[in-house]
Amino acid sequence: MGRRRRRKIRKKVIKPPPKVFTCPLCNEEAVAVYHEDGSDYAEVICSNCKAHARVRWLPSYMAVDAYAEFYDIVTGSKKPAETSLTESAKLSATGE
Repeated sequence: MGRRRRRKIRKKVIKPPPKVFTCPLCNEEAVAVYHEDGSDYAEVICSNCKAHARVRWLPSYMAVDAYAEFYDIVTGSKKPAETSLTESAKLSATGE
């Protein structure tokens, strides 16, 4: 009779989400997300080209989610939260 082979146990390595992201404008790893606990917004800033945006922060968000919104705003597929708030205030003030 033959011997039994033992299976190799491989541990699955789970990478933590990154803290510094790549800027879509300058292609440098220089984008950081700044959020204070209890705040409804987060600041996403590129330290290289100084591109920045203020994005909405939900309790279930992580830094990756805020970066994804920043990417959408910078590439033009989504309007920033601040402009939409000021535009809606202007529209309500003019009566439209």
